[in-house]
Amino acid sequence: MKKCVSSILSLSLLLGGVSVVNAAEVPSVDKAAHAKASKPANTGKQAKAEARQQHLDKIKALTEKWGIDTTNMTVEQMKEAYKAKRAELNAEKLAKLKEKAQKWGIQLDGKTAKEVKAAVKAKQAEKHEQQLAKLVEKAGKAGVETSAGQTPKEIKQMIQAKKAETKQQRQAKQAEHIAKLQEKAAQLGTDATGKTAKELKEAIKAKKAEMKAANKAEKKAEKQAEKQASKEAKQKAKQEARQQEKQAPKQAPKQAPKQAPKQAAQQQNQV
Repeated sequence: MKKCVSSILSLSLLLGGVSVVNAAEVPSVDKAAHAKASKPANTGKQAKAEARQQHLDKIKALTEKWGIDTTNMTVEQMKEAYKAKRAELNAEKLAKLKEKAQKWGIQLDGKTAKEVKAAVKAKQAEKHEQQLAKLVEKAGKAGVETSAGQTPKEIKQMIQAKKAETKQQRQAKQAEHIAKLQEKAAQLGTDATGKTAKELKEAIKAKKAEMKAANKAEKKAEKQAEKQASKEAKQKAKQEARQQEKQAPKQAPKQAPKQAPKQAAQQQNQV
């Protein structure tokens, strides 16, 4: 009897331990999942209706995006309009690709639309490399350092920035040049108000030519005056010489009678 009670007690303890262990291993219940699970699932009919509405909304969005009026259209009609528009756009796109391919010298005979796209893409890559090489060369001439991995757009921006900097420096140099020209014009007495560098140069050149001509005329006048004075002096000297010549014969006879008796007396004394 004691053995039987002992066995029953052991069995009850064992079963109790197992239940406790199992309870410890059960995770906590997710309330959100439980709440979702507790909601009644949509019926197949509702799911089909929702899917059909989503499909319809998608077709409407595509057709409206491409400018198709869907007023009073059924789903099938919208599908047909959508397919027609897509075919039209694809044809236009293919025509543009073919035109571009012909422009770039790509042979189209026997090529599918996919092959034309691939050929155009390869040609675009080639053109891109050529453009990049030209831009790198142009950047080098402009004094811009480039590095590998830079896009044509980035190189163009760098070249434009360098050009803007060069332009600013040139404008500053031009302003300095104009200031010097204005100072020179003021020294020459020329009005420099509102004049460009070219106009200032012309005004300064004209003023210098005017001053040179005036200086030349002044020197010529001085030379002519000197020549005239020399001529007058010569004429005066000639006149004086003539007067002296005229006066010389008159003085000689007056002296002759006085000297004659003296010479006769000297001769007699000598005898």
